[in-house]
Amino acid sequence: MFNIFAGIFLILFAIATYTSGTFSPYWGVYDFELGLLKYPLSISIFTLGVYIMINYKNTRIRTDEDYGYYTICPNCKETFNYDELKNGKCKYCEDVDTVDIEQYYKDNPEEKDEK
Repeated sequence: MFNIFAGIFLILFAIATYTSGTFSPYWGVYDFELGLLKYPLSISIFTLGVYIMINYKNTRIRTDEDYGYYTICPNCKETFNYDELKNGKCKYCEDVDTVDIEQYYKDNPEEKDEK
């Protein structure tokens, strides 16, 4: 929803830039005259606004679930965010697969108490 409002704002800003010939977020304040630069600038801003409005369904806000997937190496006991790893392998122990941290502590409850 925010993308639609941002796209509308950019389109209106592009129209204001084109008609007034100035680049200012405050309509009616003529601080910076653009001259012939107003044409490519207003077209670029307009295109960006339309692009944002068209692709609003493709953007997604990351949730806690995206950040919350942590793994642990059963060999060195180092924890990682899954996004950091290549193919789920530990960075330090070359070919050791990491395990979901919740599953690891379910299987080894004594190690959770140590930390």
